[in-house]
Amino acid sequence: MTHNRFEELQRRCKALQRKRFLKVAGLILFSFIALFWIYSTLEPLKPIATVAPEPSLVEVIVETNETHVVPLPLEAEVIPEVDDFKEPILFLEPKFKPTMTPTLPQKEIQEANRLLKMEHTLLEAFNHSATYENAYALAHFYFERKSYLEAIVWAKKANKLNPNLDQTWLIYAKSKFSLGEKEEAISSLERIIGYIKSEELRDLLDFYKGQR
Repeated sequence: MTHNRFEELQRRCKALQRKRFLKVAGLILFSFIALFWIYSTLEPLKPIATVAPEPSLVEVIVETNETHVVPLPLEAEVIPEVDDFKEPILFLEPKFKPTMTPTLPQKEIQEANRLLKMEHTLLEAFNHSATYENAYALAHFYFERKSYLEAIVWAKKANKLNPNLDQTWLIYAKSKFSLGEKEEAISSLERIIGYIKSEELRDLLDFYKGQR
């Protein structure tokens, strides 16, 4: 499997992990906001303050006809007991730890293994016999997988082995265009058409010029 294909599989795996993490983080954030709202709506109880009565004065008349002002004894001040207000304790949920590592679907694993085996077979064939056909097969394989950098490398190798066939030139120009190098794709097609007569190359050149 190419480096790009392996990175693609890793990105999918990480995307699943991020999706689960964001879901759990959203749940934790929602719980925190709900608890904070409940706490903010509660009003702390205020202790009831009592005002001690002012001492009343009673005139006591004694037998000597003298008037004395005798204050009555103060009653003990009674303050009702109020339970201490206790702030609610926020319990945050623990961080979610997945019990299983996310894996790719079985079909994707089988497809990745098939492509890896095919790539290995094509590379072995070229190493055994470095022909134009084997180089073109690799260029076409990578182009179909959208691995345009590898497709350009093998298209160049095929063109060196046989520069008079338009198949690999088409792969080279299409890969350049797909990578955003439009002017390079157009200029390469203009050079190739100078010595290769190909209606397909001409049509591709006209199409790319119209995309400018």
